[in-house]
Amino acid sequence: MCTIFNLLQVLTTNSSEIHCLTSPHEEATVPVTVVSSGMMFPTVNFTFDDWETPHIDAITPSFGTDGTVVEVTGKFHHFSVGYVQNQVSLTDP
Repeated sequence: MCTIFNLLQVLTTNSSEIHCLTSPHEEATVPVTVVSSGMMFPTVNFTFDDWETPHIDAITPSFGTDGTVVEVTGKFHHFSVGYVQNQVSLTDP
């Protein structure tokens, strides 16, 4: 289990990594606590930084059917030029 306040969802784990998803948060440094099998590990800090947050300017087209290619434009400071390393999800409201 990971804890960043109540802003975290654990996605995957293995013997050396925990992959977690944070919820939106204003810029701040917050403590991160990891608990595994009842053992608490030393707390470290995580910084929510607006510079790290992607800023979406447009999604085109705004509608389509299965198989529609969607273009997302904006400022993405850490997107990789290798498309397989980026993830974009569409969810139902």
